[in-house]
Order: sequence, then structure tokens, then C-alpha cells
Amino acid sequence: MTETHEIGMVYLAASDLELADAADDVRGLPVVTQLGHRLGEVEDLIIDPVERRARLLSVVSGGILGLGVTERLVPVEAITRVDDRVHVDRPEPAGDGDGRHRGDPADLAEEGYQPELVDRPPFAEVYERYGVMPFWTAGYVVPYFLRR
Repeated sequence: MTETHEIGMVYLAASDLELADAADDVRGLPVVTQLGHRLGEVEDLIIDPVERRARLLSVVSGGILGLGVTERLVPVEAITRVDDRVHVDRPEPAGDGDGRHRGDPADLAEEGYQPELVDRPPFAEVYERYGVMPFWTAGYVVPYFLRR
């Protein structure tokens, strides 16, 4: 099981786990901001293996023929609704630090390719960039995404 270096979270596709609630599986849906700008598409979910709940979306965008693909992490706390798209109530955070570029054609073309968990900011930084409270803090309120 590919595990992150913090809090023991894992990519769903790289694990043998199933989500606690199948309705949380939004992989393949486009992600848009409150202004309707497309951020990308949900490629995978980063889950905590204890509760088997999605905690972050792995949203990919850009690239031509597999080159220059950008991955951005989006906390589920930033999601306001899910229909045929995932709606994020906060504008895209500034800066590049919440994702990484990957574009090695050999890696991307390889069947079953799963992103490695390297060159990532601490998860607390991702939550801070979106201005939301991380799930591991005292006083955490379960967000819309996990209550729907």
C-alpha cells in the first residue's frame, strides 16, 4: 500500500481499500471553482485508511500527450456540492506549492501507473492554502462532502 509521509493517508487507487461510502467516489468528475473556472479532473482520492473517507482530491490538469500534467490537492472541506461536476467554494489558491508537475511519458504510459507521494508540501499547508480546518484538529466539523 502506498502511504503518504504524514498521517498515514493513502491514494485510493494504490490501495486495496474501499471507501466507507461509495457515493464519495468522485473520480473522473471535472472540478470547477465558484466562478465556474475548471481546475481539472479528479484523478484519485487520498483517504485515511482508518475511517476509509476521502480527505483530499487529486485533481489533474494540463498536459499534452501526457507531458506537463499538473496535480493539485484539494481538501474535501472546500467542496460545496457535487452534481455532474465537483464545485469548490474557494478560489484556486495562489502559488505552485500545492501540487507538482509530472510528465515522464514512460511513467504516464505505464499501465496501472500510480502517482508517488514525493515532493509534497505538508498536508497542513494544503488545508491552510484553502483556508479550511484539517480533519485532525479539535473542533473539526464534518464538511458537506462527507455529510451528503
